[in-house]
Amino acid sequence: MMRKHFRISSSNGGLDLHFAQGYWEGAVEHIPEGHAIDIRKHVPFGAHDGDRLTGDYYAPPGTGHYPALVAVHGGGWQLGTAESYQSWGPYLAHRGYVLFAINYRLVRDTKNRYPAAIHDTRAAVQ
Repeated sequence: MMRKHFRISSSNGGLDLHFAQGYWEGAVEHIPEGHAIDIRKHVPFGAHDGDRLTGDYYAPPGTGHYPALVAVHGGGWQLGTAESYQSWGPYLAHRGYVLFAINYRLVRDTKNRYPAAIHDTRAAVQ
């Protein structure tokens, strides 16, 4: 089955995510509990209408090719944050997955109406 995955590298404290196409076969390697995973909170990924867009990043330790998920919290586009993945992020990272849980602009009265959150979500995967 064809899957997209990230190649992860870190330089100068920054975060570089590289999309790659390839075949992923077999189970993802399980990282034993107690091994430090990479957790970065409030990683900026864009800006729209003066609002800074951020997400929380969880990854297995070290560099490598890992399947990746972009998580969009629930809340009808009106409430919620990436913090709702604070348990899932480490859980998945220990199982060899990268998780990027994003915050998007929430609907407030007439501000940030459709398709604002869609644009924010799209910015997170580009």
